[in-house]
Amino acid sequence: MPVTNDPVFGRLLQKNSWWSGEVNWPHGPDRVGVMIFRAPEKPTEKEREVFVAIREAYVTLLPKISEALFSLWRSAPSSARQAGVRSTDPAELMAQLRLECVCIERSAIVELMYEGNGGLFTVRVEGGAVTPGAFDGGSRSGGDA
Repeated sequence: MPVTNDPVFGRLLQKNSWWSGEVNWPHGPDRVGVMIFRAPEKPTEKEREVFVAIREAYVTLLPKISEALFSLWRSAPSSARQAGVRSTDPAELMAQLRLECVCIERSAIVELMYEGNGGLFTVRVEGGAVTPGAFDGGSRSGGDA
């Protein structure tokens, strides 16, 4: 597999049409997965800027992220919600989730993937706007970001 060492993302492996690796994340887990959907081309300065902006604005965006995640969870079928995540409000849900991966699309839209008690949640971030992505209440076993 091709490898590149990026000044912002660090060591990245090319997998199909994306680059993947792990990055330092100052807001929770020490490291989270990162995926940049642009292989075989290497990440661009714009993608680096978008990542740094999300990392720096993350604490400010958390209320919007929490609301979007809660909206996903609330709108999921009750059978999917029974996957183990229990929540009555956005803050309670957020406390049960862990940021797993920061995904950067060619359009520089960022998708944040969260996992908790078997459920996988995604939200999309573009500028300061946060929108719900998807909720998969199915069981998960460790993935490779």
